[in-house]
Amino acid sequence: RARTLSAARAMSSKKAAKKNKKKAIKGEAKARAGAILGAAALTGDCAAITGLLDSGLDINALVSAKDKVGKSYQTTALNIALANSREAVVRLLLAADGIDVGMTITRGPMRSRTALAVAQARGNASVANLLAPAVEAGSCSARAG
Repeated sequence: RARTLSAARAMSSKKAAKKNKKKAIKGEAKARAGAILGAAALTGDCAAITGLLDSGLDINALVSAKDKVGKSYQTTALNIALANSREAVVRLLLAADGIDVGMTITRGPMRSRTALAVAQARGNASVANLLAPAVEAGSCSARAG
C-alpha cells in the first residue's frame, strides 16, 4: 500500500511539474510577444503591431523598457509610442478594441501618469488631441499597471 501511495504521489508530482512547465512556457511566450509589441511601438512598426493584436495579444500588456540610466520598468506600447512621438502607432492603438488610455504605470519615468498626461507633459499637442476624445468617451478604466 505504501508503494501505491508513493507511486500516486510521484505521478501527481509529475503532472504538477508538467502543468507548471506549460504555464512557464506560456508566460515566456507572452513576455516575448510583449517585448516585440514594445519594440514595434518604439520603432513605429504598425504592421507588426497589427499582427500581434490580430493574434490576440492584450493591447494593454505591460512591456519591459529601460530608462535613460538603464533601469528596467514596465510600461505599455501606448506609452512607448507617446514617449517616442510615434503618432501613427498612437492612432493605431487608439483604434484598437480594449485600449485603456487611463492606465497608469507604477514605475519608470512615466510613473503615475496616464497616456494623455504623458503627451501633455512632452508638449505633444497633436497626440494629446488624439487622446482627449478617447478619454472623454470613457475608453479607460483608470486601473494601475
